[in-house]
Amino acid sequence: MGRKGWILLAVCVAAVVVGAILYVRSGNDTWVVRKVQPHVKAPATAPVADTGGTQAPQAATAQPVQAARVVTYTVRRGDTLGAISRRFLGSSLKWRAIANENGIRGEFIKPGMKLHITVVTAT
Repeated sequence: MGRKGWILLAVCVAAVVVGAILYVRSGNDTWVVRKVQPHVKAPATAPVADTGGTQAPQAATAQPVQAARVVTYTVRRGDTLGAISRRFLGSSLKWRAIANENGIRGEFIKPGMKLHITVVTAT
């Protein structure tokens, strides 16, 4: 590969790295590597019997129910929105949800502030 080829390769790599950084900083966490869940085969469902239209068919499987609760957190010295979101929401990339919920612009928080955080859990 000649000198022009190496320069072109370096420019392409730099463009991909800058694009990835800007994409992640935009708050979209779809590129974040997530834990791979072991493959679980879906449970087999029993065939639905024909009732001649006299009964409504029943659901084959139950869907998980999600419960939401609001937590009030008082900001302490040294806290960041990223650390608070990691603690309550499981990911530091979800700090914008806390900021939006509390009307915070940017990442500016002060000790003593009361933050309302909606925590969703599967039951």
